[in-house]
Amino acid sequence: MGGGADPSETNNGFSVNVVPPSKATGLSAVAGNGEVSLSWSDPGNSDISGWQVQQKEGTGSYGSWTAISGSGASTTSHTVTGLSNGTVYTFRIRAVAGTVNGAASAEVTATPLAPVVEFSAASYDGSEAAGSGTVTVGLSATPAFSTSTTVSYSVRGTASSGTDFTALAGAVSMTGGGGSLAVSILDDRVDEEAETMVLHLEAGSGYNGSHGVQPQEGGAEL
Repeated sequence: MGGGADPSETNNGFSVNVVPPSKATGLSAVAGNGEVSLSWSDPGNSDISGWQVQQKEGTGSYGSWTAISGSGASTTSHTVTGLSNGTVYTFRIRAVAGTVNGAASAEVTATPLAPVVEFSAASYDGSEAAGSGTVTVGLSATPAFSTSTTVSYSVRGTASSGTDFTALAGAVSMTGGGGSLAVSILDDRVDEEAETMVLHLEAGSGYNGSHGVQPQEGGAEL
């Protein structure tokens, strides 16, 4: 069994050594959207029956140790969910062998963040020359969305909605780390200078614009 002190228990007059699991090592944390993924090194101790995690917010105190459901000797990762974005969390873990607890691991800190949404490219080209067509504008989210989220945008520029392109909804649903927006170009059969439409990410719930404050703009040349 893992190393550590050798407390003893007396059972029917016999002294039985109970060795706690060794202190967990290699603990790391990766922040996500409202969650933090923890991982640690495999201690290679078959006596481990489960793992526990403990967390605290900011400079507060640790809460109670919580059993990691379904964990066992081979468990080396766990995702803590239901966290508040923008809050600093500190975690530590320990192994359990029956009723004996191992020493707490070193601490790790992570701050969950709402996904940052941005356009996959700064500009896209389209033309009325070939008649109606479609330009697909890519979107990315980092970290990825864990649930379907509505991302809002506005349309700016010199091109006219309904004449140069089909009117857009002003919102697109994103799930995971990517998404797209289809822009249908229309031929208004008017000989004119090149026009531009600019898509602008708007503030919304559950995400941030590119760079956090100034959303990135992506344009489609018509």
